[in-house]
Amino acid sequence: MKLIALIGRTPRSTRVGIVVQLLLQLAAGGCAALAIATLAVPAWTDGAQSIGTGLLVILAPIAVLGLIGMRIVASAVAGRIGMPAAFAATTVLRRALLRHVVDVPLDVFSRWSSARLGMIATDQVRKVEIAFSFAVGELVSCWATTGLLLALCCALSWRIGAAALLGVGLYALTSWLSDRLIARAFAALQPATNEAARRIEEHLQGLATIRAHGALPLRESALTTVIGRLRDIMVAHSLRLSGAVRSGAATIDIAVFAGFAWAASQAESAAALTAAGCAAVLAIGANRALARSAAYLALLRLGESAAAEIGEFLAAPPLTCQPPAAIPDRFDIAFDGVTLAYDGRSNAALRGLDFKVPAGQVTAIVGPSGAGKSSILALVARHREASAGTITIGGVDIRRIPAEALAQFVTFVEQEPFLFNRPLGDNVRLGRPEARQHELDALARDVGLDEVVAGLDKGWDSIVGEAGGTLSGGERQRVAIARAALKDSPIVLLDEATSSLDADMEALVRTALARRFAGRTVLIVTHRMSIAAQADHIVVLADGRLVGAGTHEVLLAADGLYAKLCEAEQRSAGWRLGAGRAGPSSASARR
Repeated sequence: MKLIALIGRTPRSTRVGIVVQLLLQLAAGGCAALAIATLAVPAWTDGAQSIGTGLLVILAPIAVLGLIGMRIVASAVAGRIGMPAAFAATTVLRRALLRHVVDVPLDVFSRWSSARLGMIATDQVRKVEIAFSFAVGELVSCWATTGLLLALCCALSWRIGAAALLGVGLYALTSWLSDRLIARAFAALQPATNEAARRIEEHLQGLATIRAHGALPLRESALTTVIGRLRDIMVAHSLRLSGAVRSGAATIDIAVFAGFAWAASQAESAAALTAAGCAAVLAIGANRALARSAAYLALLRLGESAAAEIGEFLAAPPLTCQPPAAIPDRFDIAFDGVTLAYDGRSNAALRGLDFKVPAGQVTAIVGPSGAGKSSILALVARHREASAGTITIGGVDIRRIPAEALAQFVTFVEQEPFLFNRPLGDNVRLGRPEARQHELDALARDVGLDEVVAGLDKGWDSIVGEAGGTLSGGERQRVAIARAALKDSPIVLLDEATSSLDADMEALVRTALARRFAGRTVLIVTHRMSIAAQADHIVVLADGRLVGAGTHEVLLAADGLYAKLCEAEQRSAGWRLGAGRAGPSSASARR
């Protein structure tokens, strides 16, 4: 079972607690069966006559109350032990999920959306928690009651016992059919649920765009279709499952009444007839306990399905450190025959790249859109794994560098940086939590963040909102640049890091970066040739292939793609927006 496999990940003390809970619930179920038997058996056996009716009236209730009390105590102790153990187990699972999210390459999230992972970490883990803290124990208790009552039933009347066992067999058959239906239901329901969650998340994230383009009716129609499909699947499978469960519960009652009629017709004395009646009562009690177990079995199946999905994600291979581990002592970067192919795409994003990035220098990566520029940075940071070839830092294969060390060596500033819903100062200190206030103030002046701080009500202590939503795109980029500069790692990756800044602010930030990142290995992805021209070294890509490398002057003289990109940028600087159309400037037009 997937549930058992997940529990295998938990500490030994947690597993022991769950086992003790099951043993106590087993005892509780036995006490319930004996309480029913104590009430039923003496009144219909010859032994009751020898004891005496008066004495029986006194002893039977005392015994029943004692057994009920033992059941209550056993169940209560089982809960006190089992629930903390189950909560501890699911805490371990949530931590494992969060750790695995960090450990897997980012291309895993093309198959596991954030909405789906959020459901796994909350709703699915909660189902596992319910299964172990409640459902499994109660299920064991019900089955213990059923088993003991059926054994006593067979001892009193083999005919009724045989009929009851036949009914249990038929119930097991319908349960097996229910399991098949449930498996099919989950196979259809889980993708539909995930798709609905993904569409809702997409709708909320894109709400501003939807409103701006007047597309609300269209998007709502698509969302309604997805939710309607989910409803139809739930209704269809619920109807099938309900019929199977109800028919299973009725089979034992029918078998018991048939067995009693058979035993009564064969009874040769009043004692045999009363024994058959007693056996029928025990069999009906067993049926009630077994029917009650259906609800707990359903919860267990939900937990099993949730455990399967959790296990599927945890089985996604993480980024590993190949032995022997090594730490580079210099920070030049080399690509040797590197190819990168994304899932679901026929063409590789990068194809057989061979180039070197000198240590302590600035290297710009340029090329048309879709050339694979950002993919290079993702590979250096190990956000993705190369499909073929080798990437080295200081001569050490990055797959041999421990993830913690690589994270210290490399800082990645993305075009759309993510900020946490925390104070501004905490976001800047992310890479160096111990940084002092005067360091933040000096850094803010360098990168133009001081005016942002001054404009916030609480300055550095102001909460920036979810994903930095209270700040503009340019302000978020300045925060990300400040964060990278404060971390002060030997390798800095900048992916269009100043694209949202105006010209004056960009010039200020570039001057600050040149000073702050002096002596660092810097890789810049940019579409602005004016920025690339200032780099020490330039790499030119087209369609995932290397088509040029060298200095600005060398590449211009080669009159290849780089020269064409520079020429296109110069031409675009002379264009203006005319009356209702875009056109060249008047000077260009005269030419």
